[in-house]
Amino acid sequence: MSTVSRHWPTNLVLDEVDLAGIVHEDLPVLLSGTGGGSMEVIENKRALADEVALRARLTASMQALAVADSRPQPDEIHLEVQLWRGGYDLPATASPADYVAWCVLAATSSNHEQSGAIAVADPRAGCALVPMPGLPWGRSAMIAAKVGAHLAAPGWLTHFVIPVEKDQAVIVAVAFSI
Repeated sequence: MSTVSRHWPTNLVLDEVDLAGIVHEDLPVLLSGTGGGSMEVIENKRALADEVALRARLTASMQALAVADSRPQPDEIHLEVQLWRGGYDLPATASPADYVAWCVLAATSSNHEQSGAIAVADPRAGCALVPMPGLPWGRSAMIAAKVGAHLAAPGWLTHFVIPVEKDQAVIVAVAFSI
């Protein structure tokens, strides 16, 4: 008898990061500001009290993925802090980086659990009669816009942001392996 084996696994890190000491205690104040459009890149030091600790945590997630994928481990990351306001969304895209990671640093409440969520999906074609793209190769994964939510994935996965609600705001750290 033969068994089915997965020849092309898609490894992800879905986790929660304890942000105590990493973000400034007054970070939620930035959520109430206006202006800057639906997406604004803010200086890391405005949001992060300990950027080194967050970099280490996101790099560790990418290194764990590299080990699982039998690939070289990234030593460095590019880290950007983004403020998303009502109306922001990111259409399905991919990254040339080997790995991408997100960590929600602050967020206001929303009426819909998925508003402002970050999702990844496997873009590989599945087979005929499969209802979702990428199946059976993989499943989509999503993190809600909740403080500490963390997702790391290969850059080739399609990733997108569910539209942020009109009165919602989210601050996210986005990292790319170098």
